[in-house]
Amino acid sequence: KKKITPIPIQEGSADVATELDINEILHNPKKRNQFMSYLKHVYAEENLAFWIAVQRYKELFEQDNCNMSALRKLAQKIVSEFVSSEAPQGVNIRSKTRASIVSLPQEEFTGNSFDKAEHEILLLLDGNFTSEFSQYLQTASETGTLVSSESDHARTSFSDTF
Repeated sequence: KKKITPIPIQEGSADVATELDINEILHNPKKRNQFMSYLKHVYAEENLAFWIAVQRYKELFEQDNCNMSALRKLAQKIVSEFVSSEAPQGVNIRSKTRASIVSLPQEEFTGNSFDKAEHEILLLLDGNFTSEFSQYLQTASETGTLVSSESDHARTSFSDTF
């Protein structure tokens, strides 16, 4: 797997001495939850929800006693929820990537069927949201606030089912 290069929190800020790495955000439950709240605030939570769903799919695929029928259903749920052109939480991936996943027969899904789309989403999250999220965390730490509202808690996502 390719590791995404960390992005400085805010260039020119003497107060910020650390960098946030997309992998650190994704693999740290507290930061991932904060990132999801932030993404909900900017109406982009489908990207992280997709990543979480794909991680769950990969975990199930790697189990020795994997129920292939359940795995195929999960793959189809990911496709219908995030990848298909009519997906309610459609993620922004290249049309070629989308077409290759959508056209894949159910019985041919493997543990890496979503890898290309996952990589594209990680690049999107890292390039478009990590820096802004870092700035948000800096501001939140200075003011003692987090982006969270009743509407954030009321809205559910695909990731809530995992």
